[in-house]
Amino acid sequence: MNFLKRSLNAKIVVLMSFLATIFFISLFFVSARLQENGVIAEMTLACSRLERMARLAMMTPMAEGNDEMTKQKFKDIAHEFKRVNMSVSDFRGIITYSTIDSQIRKNIREVYASGGADAIISKVLEKKGVETAVLHVGEKPIFFEAKSIMNEPSCYHCHGKSAPILGATIMTQDVTTSFDSVNDFKVYTAIISLASMTGLLGCLILFMKQSVIKKVGVLARASDAVGSGDFSAVFQVSGNDELARLAANLSATVGVIKDQIQYQKSVLDGISVPFFTCDTKNIINYCNKVLSDILMLDQSRIGTINVATAFYGEERETITSTVVAERRPLTGRLVITRPGRQDVPLNYSISPLFDANGNVAGVIGIMIDMTADESAKQLMLEQQQTLLRIAEETAHVADVVNGASEELNEQIDHASHGAQSQARHVSETATSMTEMNTAVLEVAKNASNAATTSDQARIKAKEGGEVVAHVVNSITEVERQAGELKADMTVLGKKAEEIGRVLEVISDIADQTNLLALNAAIEAARAGDAGRGFAVVADEVRKLAEKTMITTKEVAQAIYGVQEVAKNNVGHVNVAVEKIAQATALADRSGKALDEIVAMVNATSDQVRSIAIAAEQQSASSDEISRSISHIETISTEMSETMQHSSRSVAALSEQSQVLARLIEKLRGGACNDKLKALGC
Repeated sequence: MNFLKRSLNAKIVVLMSFLATIFFISLFFVSARLQENGVIAEMTLACSRLERMARLAMMTPMAEGNDEMTKQKFKDIAHEFKRVNMSVSDFRGIITYSTIDSQIRKNIREVYASGGADAIISKVLEKKGVETAVLHVGEKPIFFEAKSIMNEPSCYHCHGKSAPILGATIMTQDVTTSFDSVNDFKVYTAIISLASMTGLLGCLILFMKQSVIKKVGVLARASDAVGSGDFSAVFQVSGNDELARLAANLSATVGVIKDQIQYQKSVLDGISVPFFTCDTKNIINYCNKVLSDILMLDQSRIGTINVATAFYGEERETITSTVVAERRPLTGRLVITRPGRQDVPLNYSISPLFDANGNVAGVIGIMIDMTADESAKQLMLEQQQTLLRIAEETAHVADVVNGASEELNEQIDHASHGAQSQARHVSETATSMTEMNTAVLEVAKNASNAATTSDQARIKAKEGGEVVAHVVNSITEVERQAGELKADMTVLGKKAEEIGRVLEVISDIADQTNLLALNAAIEAARAGDAGRGFAVVADEVRKLAEKTMITTKEVAQAIYGVQEVAKNNVGHVNVAVEKIAQATALADRSGKALDEIVAMVNATSDQVRSIAIAAEQQSASSDEISRSISHIETISTEMSETMQHSSRSVAALSEQSQVLARLIEKLRGGACNDKLKALGC
C-alpha cells in the first residue's frame, strides 16, 4: 500500500474506481429488485382479477347447489388458463373444487406442503386476509396466492352462520418465464453498468491525468529540484486554472529566494574578518576567503568537509557541537598550526542559528586574527623585564621593613592587651575582695544566729521525740482494740450463720405443716359434713404455715444482710489493722529519726560556732589583701599607657612601609600599561 502514499495519481484512480463500483453495484441491485417487485405486482393483479372472474362465474351454480356446474366451471378455467391452478377448500383444509381433479378430497396442506405454503394456508383459514408469495417448488418459481372465503348471507342456506370462514381459495401460477425475463434483464443491466462504469472511469482518469496529475507532477519535479538547491528549475504549467496560477506564484517565489541568497552571499563575501557557517552535523556550508587562506582550505571542499577536519586536520570534539547541544554562544581563543607557516592565533565567537520554529539550524563562527597584537605584546614584554627587576629588589626591602614593623606592632599590641587585661582583672579582684569581706562579716553574723537556732532546734527535736513515743503507744493500743473488734465480728458472723440454719429448719417445718394442712383439707372434703369442722381447722393451720414461711424468709433475708455487713466489717477491720501496723512502723521510724536529728543538731551547733570565729579572722585578712590589690592596679594602669604610646610609634613606621610598597606597585604598573594588560600582560 506504499504506492498509494507516494502517488497522487494512484490515490485518485483508486478512489474513483471504488466510488464508481459502489454506485453501479447499488444501481444494479436496485433495478433488479424493482423489476422483481413489478413482476410480482403484475402477477398479484392478474390472479386477483382471475379469482374475481371465477367467483362471479361460480356464484350462481353454488347458490343453486349445482355441484356439476361448479366443477364444469373449474374445468373451463383449467382449459382457458393452462398455467394457472385454482383450488377451493373448506374450513378444515379439504379441497372441494380444483382445476386439477387429482387434488379433490385431499388436504390442501399436504398438496402444498413444500416451499412454505403450509403456514400461509393455515393463516388464511384462521383469519380473514389475502397472502401472496413466490415459492420455489423444486427448481421452478411458483406464484402462490391464498385468500379466505368468508361466510356471507348468501351462503347461510348451506353452511349456516356458525363458521365465519368457510374455507380458502388457492391460486398458483408457474412464473418461470417471467423470472427468466427478469434474470435476462439483470444480466443486460450488469453488462451495461460495467460498460458504463469502465467508460466513465476511463474518461475521468484521462481527464484527471491531463488536467491535474500531469501539472501536479511538473510542480513536484520542479519543487524537488529547488529543494535540492537548483534554483534554475522552472515551474512550467499551461493554462489559466488554479494550478497554472500556483506554478506562476512558485516561480516568482523561487526567484525572490534566489535573489535573496545571492544578496546574502555578496554580503558575506564583503566581510573582511574570518568567519564560517556550518549545519548541525558540523559540515561547513560557507567559509569566506580570509578564513580559507588561514586554514589553507580549498573552496571546492566547502559543503563536504566538517569543522574538525578543516581546523585541526583530524576528527575530534569541536566547539560547534557544544553550541548546537547547549543552544548558546561560546567565545574563546585557538591557534591554527600549519606546517611550514607561522602559527595564527584567533579569538573566536561561535553562535547558534535558529530557524522560524526556534530549532537550531546551524552555527556561525566569527574570528579575529591576533597575529599583529601578539608581536607588539612580545616587544613590550622585553622592555618590561628591566623595570620589573628594579621593582622586585625595592619591593624586597620594603617587605622586610614592613614585616618587621608588623611583627613588632603585634608584640606591642599583645603586651598592651595583657596590661589592660591585668588592670581590668586587678580592679575586678579588688571589687570582689570588698564584696567578699562584706559577705564574710555577714556569714559570721549568720553563723552566730545559726548556733542559737540550732540549740532551739535541738530542744524542739527532743520534745518531738517524746511526742512520737506517746503516739506509738496510742497506735499500739488502737491496734489491740482493732484485733478484739475483728474477733467479735468473726463471732457475730458465725452466730448469724447458726441463726440461718435454724431458719432453714423452721422453713422446712412450715412446708411440712402446709402439706399436712392440705392433706387434712382433702380428707375433710371426702368426709362431707362430718369433716367440715376439721376442714376449717386445717385451713387455719395452712394459713398459719404460710405466714410462718413468709416470716421465715424475711428473717432469713435480714440475717443474710447481717452476715454480709459482718463480712464487710471484718474486711474493713483487717484493712484498719494493716494500716495501724504501718502507722506504728512509721511512728517508730519517726522516733529514731528525731533522735538522729537531735544528735546532728548538736554537732551542727558546734560547727557553726567554729565558722563564726573563722569568719571574723578571714575578714581581717581580706582588708589587708584589698589594700595590696589597689596598689597593683595603679602600676598596671601606668604600664598600659606606656605600651599604647609605643604602639602608635610602630604604626607610623608600618604606614611609611606601605607608602613605599605603593610606590613600587606604581613602578610595576608603568612597565605594563593598559594595552599590554588587554593583550594578557
